[in-house]
Amino acid sequence: MPILAVLGLFLLSSMGKKYGVQPVQIQDLTRKSNYAQVRLTGRVSDEIRFHSSDQEASGGSLEFEVDDGTDTIRIRAYDDVSDEVQKAGKIPGFGDEVVVDGSYQYKARRHFIILGSADDLQIRREKPEAATPIGWLRNPEEKGLKAAQRLKITGRIEDMKSGAYDRRLWVLDPAGAGTAISISAGMLAAHGPDHPSVKFVEGLKAGDYITCYGSLARSRSRSSQSYWQVAPAAPDDLVAADETAWRNDNGNP
Repeated sequence: MPILAVLGLFLLSSMGKKYGVQPVQIQDLTRKSNYAQVRLTGRVSDEIRFHSSDQEASGGSLEFEVDDGTDTIRIRAYDDVSDEVQKAGKIPGFGDEVVVDGSYQYKARRHFIILGSADDLQIRREKPEAATPIGWLRNPEEKGLKAAQRLKITGRIEDMKSGAYDRRLWVLDPAGAGTAISISAGMLAAHGPDHPSVKFVEGLKAGDYITCYGSLARSRSRSSQSYWQVAPAAPDDLVAADETAWRNDNGNP
């Protein structure tokens, strides 16, 4: 039976590649859609999860959540596909717009999509030219900013803390207004410790000026209080800046 199941998945995958995949909305997927080859368009709505192939002598995996406006679903890549995605540099991040072709699976009242190849993942990542002043992030709604919107900010690092799930930088503008930058630990792990931009992030310290491209998001807190922060999608979303850029990008106060 396991052999037949594997052969069935292979056949369905082959048919999907030959006859094309069906564009879908998440809300329309049900257990009757099981093993269908589908195309999903949406935005990465959570931090990625990554496990390298050398952990516990098992294959690697990459997982991320996509929101298409009707619902959310997890996308999973395993073993060789996870390695292929890494080597191709096609690692999605929070806030990215993506198109995913894959096999829909419904198991134990949960559903997800299995990615079959790095070629089945398309990523669009915006890098705004105009900077958003850090002071605007106190009440971004009043400035017309929306959750998940990609922004460019430039700040001076005041403080930094590393946790199990992220590295959090607190950055200030020249007037003393501040905001947090949440750098996903899973994202850094997926790009690898030898990636030049990961090394740059690891070397950041208080007093450094940095420009960050990232999505506007609410912090996750067990308390009732949360705040707006910026979440980069990749390590190269953080680049070195200087005092001139810091002042200019914040209205030159």
